[in-house]
Amino acid sequence: MAAAMPYVQERIYTALKADYIAGIFTPGRRLDIQEIADRHSASKTPVREAACILVGQGIFVHHSESGFMVPDMAPAIIADQLAWHMQMLIAIVSGLKSSALHSTLLRFEGAVGALGPVGIAQLTAEIFKSIAAATSNPRTLDDICLMNERLHYARIAEVTSVPAALVELRTLVKADVTDLQKNMRRRLESYHLRRIRRLDAGHGGQ
Repeated sequence: MAAAMPYVQERIYTALKADYIAGIFTPGRRLDIQEIADRHSASKTPVREAACILVGQGIFVHHSESGFMVPDMAPAIIADQLAWHMQMLIAIVSGLKSSALHSTLLRFEGAVGALGPVGIAQLTAEIFKSIAAATSNPRTLDDICLMNERLHYARIAEVTSVPAALVELRTLVKADVTDLQKNMRRRLESYHLRRIRRLDAGHGGQ
């Protein structure tokens, strides 16, 4: 989508999405369009245009008092998105060759180091993105990337215990196990269902 944009709008779109992934926004709080424009050396018009594209992708929403914001999603919506994300990933893993899955996970076994909540959310997204990329199917990769982006701030918010989150990620990327595909499907199911159950019970932490 970004490839067809005018240069300035594409630059601001890329920068605004990078800001989003960096975790600098607060869900539910209106974006300061002027501050974003000043920070990225642009006028407010391309910022608004880029924000409108991100609204279309479900990453931003319109603020009730005009403008844009990162959505402060209700637990039920997050749970629904997690359930869909889980089903997509399990289907992807089921269709991958074990060798492709093994080599993908090996890339991350030493990558889970000292990270904060934003870094944990970013690494989690990168793991899932890499699993999708192993299919060599651009549509599958796009679908997983978009879902990762929509869940990004929920992932940041859920990290109340960094050590526990890091242990969970290290477990998720273990490659040298018996029957890797079956094991990975179970890990993905457990990862997502833990979060869905917490949301259903009204809890949000690790």
